[in-house]
Amino acid sequence: MNIRQKITEFVGFVLNDSHNESDLNQLIQKLDELPLLVYCAKFEFDPEDYNDPPTANYSDTRKTINSKFPELGLYHSAQYTDDLECTGELLLGDAVDDLADIVGDLLEIEWYFENTSDANALWHLEMSYRGHWGNHLRELQLYLYRHHY
Repeated sequence: MNIRQKITEFVGFVLNDSHNESDLNQLIQKLDELPLLVYCAKFEFDPEDYNDPPTANYSDTRKTINSKFPELGLYHSAQYTDDLECTGELLLGDAVDDLADIVGDLLEIEWYFENTSDANALWHLEMSYRGHWGNHLRELQLYLYRHHY
């Protein structure tokens, strides 16, 4: 599996501003494939000190996603807790924000592939998945499963 190519394809699909009826179904399938990239990533840690990637334009990304996926909206989510006695709190999620955050992190991974080593890019893929975009991915998948299947 070419991880770099799959990331580029996903980002290109989401940020392509043309819209057709099958986009949402394609998005659902493509989201299902993203965690496989992380699990297939094999690398040895690269100790080299590299520059940080430039900051992506969140506003532009969000605008493109709103245009391409007008059916995405807000949703409720339960607050995560390890405490079984906690009643939990109902949170408000935003599917467009979830997708924009996923794309933003993957744009950074693309930058790492282009400007650092493959090992460094794969390390950032795994760390950003575990620390940030993986949660957005799972919340978005649950929303799509409940509302658009």
